[in-house]
Amino acid sequence: MRLTHALLLSFATMAGGAADARSFPTAAITIVVPYSPGGGTDIMARLIGQELSAGFGVSVVIDNKPGASGNIGTSHVANSKPDGYTLLFTSSGHVINPSLFKKLPFDPVKDFEPIAQLASGPSVLVVNAQSSYKSPADLIAAGKSGKELTFGSAGLGQPTHLVAEKFAAATGMKLLHIPYKGSAAAEIALASAEIDFLIDSIPAALPLIRSGKTRALAVTGRERFPIDALAAIPTLSEAGVKDFSFVTWWGMLAPANTPKDRVDILSQALEKAMQSPTLKQRFIEIGAMPAVKSPTAFKAYMGAELTNYHQLITSLNIQAQ
Repeated sequence: MRLTHALLLSFATMAGGAADARSFPTAAITIVVPYSPGGGTDIMARLIGQELSAGFGVSVVIDNKPGASGNIGTSHVANSKPDGYTLLFTSSGHVINPSLFKKLPFDPVKDFEPIAQLASGPSVLVVNAQSSYKSPADLIAAGKSGKELTFGSAGLGQPTHLVAEKFAAATGMKLLHIPYKGSAAAEIALASAEIDFLIDSIPAALPLIRSGKTRALAVTGRERFPIDALAAIPTLSEAGVKDFSFVTWWGMLAPANTPKDRVDILSQALEKAMQSPTLKQRFIEIGAMPAVKSPTAFKAYMGAELTNYHQLITSLNIQAQ
């Protein structure tokens, strides 16, 4: 009798757990993007949001909260209710900021539950379409001649800043950093010839490359990027900057203490979404290679990236704020 009662209780508990799992999500999900609209992170978040909305049958709202190199939006999510309804879609900047700011209002690891890494990709070196610089060699020669070239970024310490500083260190160029409020603003500045060059994520740079307002000179990956607008563009390593490589990643996080079953539901939904041939192709077309990591693998990867970026920032002597 006791055994029967125990089995019935066990089955009831399992059924209840399954029902709870199926009951999520029942309301709109908000994906916070800690950067301005129009940048690569924002573009991908909107594509992913559409897939999640279709899969879950609920609205998915993209909420841009730019500022302080991504810290404003990130802090908002860290302090949000850990129920799976407020998520953070972010980039490598998430693990860069701890090495740039003496004090952050959040811990990039302890205050978040990794859901999934979704994509990664190289950056692209771009100049104004009317620029006299036709190749990386032209740009490097000018930067080494004593002329102070200007480069833009999406903000202090963002990947767009670090990759240009790494480029300068590898080539001996003299550069002046002009930070903007997001990639979209930096791209507009380049198209207006306010700056000499920009090394931006491919998703952020492609629209102006395709419109003919900017010109791509090289990509920062170890291989050329396989899309029409960039297939003929060399890597920086091919262009003479030996062994140069810089890759940005993007992923989804939730506030710490979000229930594991909800993290798992979200992770599985994102993995399924990224298996869609249509979404895969859209990501590649905008310049990001699908690269899905599970919550456990993503957490380990972020830990390693914290160390890697700290070493890079220290070697480049970029001062913390």
